Amino acid sequence: MTPSRAVRDVATHLARSEKHEQVARALHDTVSNEWAAVCYFYASYHIVKASLLVDPVFADLTRLKNIHHLLVPDHRSPDFHQARKHSNDLGVNEVTGLLYDNVGAEYRLLHSASVQVRYHDRLATSLDDCLAHFALIKQEYEAGKLVTSTQ
Repeated sequence: MTPSRAVRDVATHLARSEKHEQVARALHDTVSNEWAAVCYFYASYHIVKASLLVDPVFADLTRLKNIHHLLVPDHRSPDFHQARKHSNDLGVNEVTGLLYDNVGAEYRLLHSASVQVRYHDRLATSLDDCLAHFALIKQEYEAGKLVTSTQ
């Protein structure tokens, strides 16, 4: 993370998630606007970022390395979505998939939907699917299940 970027705390991430969710639901419910998918993704992104900040796995380098050889404590706060080609670093997408297999696929699908809307002028899935993916991520967070297993 660059020094000029402010580190958000859990409460800030959750507040940002709530705002993005409100906009997503307004766009989805009132006009079925595909940009709701982008907002559902960013609502999920902030939930995941809040989870990473408090996940105790980052205090144990051995556990991290047992999960994946590239994981390090700095992955508690990755500042990009996806690993770049020919890079040994991991983005939020990869870290989420490695640590939270209960929502990893849904998170990646939301990221993909967001990219489709922003860069390809189309949404290849339904807004209802995007809402369902977001709802699962939020539900898992609220149930305390976005934490790395102790196994």
